[in-house]
Amino acid sequence: MKIFYLLPVCAVLFSCSKKEPAKQIENTAINTELKHGLPENYSSIDGLFYYSFTKTYPYTSPSYMQSFYASFNDPVKNLMAGFNPYFDYQMNTKYTGNVAVGQVLFGNTNLFRTSTGTALYYYTYNYSGIMPPEISWQTDGNRTFKNIQLVADSACPLISNPTPSITTIDKSTGISINLAPFASNYDSLIVLILETGNSWGNSAKKVISNGAPVVFTPNDFEYFNSGTNNSMIYYCAYKYYHMVVNNKVLVFSNGYKINHSVTLVP
Repeated sequence: MKIFYLLPVCAVLFSCSKKEPAKQIENTAINTELKHGLPENYSSIDGLFYYSFTKTYPYTSPSYMQSFYASFNDPVKNLMAGFNPYFDYQMNTKYTGNVAVGQVLFGNTNLFRTSTGTALYYYTYNYSGIMPPEISWQTDGNRTFKNIQLVADSACPLISNPTPSITTIDKSTGISINLAPFASNYDSLIVLILETGNSWGNSAKKVISNGAPVVFTPNDFEYFNSGTNNSMIYYCAYKYYHMVVNNKVLVFSNGYKINHSVTLVP
């Protein structure tokens, strides 16, 4: 007697059906050339590179200080709010990066990696009599932050070295300061008066708009100490660039600053 086996219909249909190939998800990385200015949403970026050159009166070497800072984060963050560009120090871990990218170099200068809790950034400084002719950054990179090699000519602003004409400021009347004629190749200009003697002291800051003089009024000195005290004036010029590397928005901030002492009187 012959025995017949019945195969399940579903098995027969499955074995005869043609398998569709799995769809490949295209991952197209976005890359752009270096562009002048800040990106549209500069409060949400992946990486920040900062360089500054500072002269202190009488504007002679070795009083020239260079500062170098870099920070990277995943996801995006307002990294520019984590660093003080007037006094060049990391000030807020809430807005500091959390990603290590191996070695970070500015020219031949190696930035030191620093970790504070979950915050991670790169920073160093030195004293030099010469501002570099070009901005040159290099990183090792990692799996998500591609390594970069960037060289940009004439990327730094400039401020000339006038002998300080402001030696005394009367807090009861205020003062007008015109910095624009002494600055060039900049995106933003800032004048800051810092009262010394405290922990970073009280300060008054003005942003120069359209090259017009800035005016410090008595109200700007409301929280300064009474009486006569020594202070500092900082003249700051900044120039900005940005680019996208492997979908990561990177900002480059370059500063040129000069400062000198001033006496505040009641």
